[in-house]
Amino acid sequence: DGGVLKPPAVSPTAPVVALVTGASSGIGREVAAELARQGHTVVMGCRSAARCSAARVEILARLDVPGSRLVIPPDAALDLARLSTAARFASATGEATGGAAIELLV
Repeated sequence: DGGVLKPPAVSPTAPVVALVTGASSGIGREVAAELARQGHTVVMGCRSAARCSAARVEILARLDVPGSRLVIPPDAALDLARLSTAARFASATGEATGGAAIELLV
């Protein structure tokens, strides 16, 4: 397997809505990509909207998944060190997912 770590499958039969923090790079980006590949809807939480968008574009180019599986709430950067961004992000996430509950937090 070449020493590559892969996140465990959540459940191939029951898609969930997952919030992945740090989804613009590193482990967060790879977890977001793998969950989307498995058929889950992934809300991408990132401090930088530009980096988040670039990560989404890269994931979509690399994988054969519908763009609707990778959600970036509009105008809602997420910096967990700032409570005000978390509140704005939560509100925007509800709108972006049609009110669907987040069932997995990474």
